[in-house]
Amino acid sequence: MKQNPPSFKSAEDIRSRIEELPDVPRWSHQDIIIESYPTKAPMTLFWRDGLEVIRNIFSNPVFANCMETTPYILIEEATGQRVYGEFMSADFAGNYQVRVTFHYLGCFLT
Repeated sequence: MKQNPPSFKSAEDIRSRIEELPDVPRWSHQDIIIESYPTKAPMTLFWRDGLEVIRNIFSNPVFANCMETTPYILIEEATGQRVYGEFMSADFAGNYQVRVTFHYLGCFLT
């Protein structure tokens, strides 16, 4: 603690810093009632708005500069072999990008 003291001086100080943090996407909920399917406890669906979550993630400076959005193939120079690391270096990411792009373009070509 003496070498790395906290950056706040009191409980009020840390609380005010927390209160200044930007809002995050809020959770929503809805009870689901199906008359022909009685349950012992109510069924509740919890969700967040996906677009708000994506906006929040991409605007967060912690993540903004380290997110990969484009698939790539990485080849090791010494051996010429393909190297797999993060998700975007996998075959699925590239194949999915191709399928989505052709589907999107196909909407305009027909």
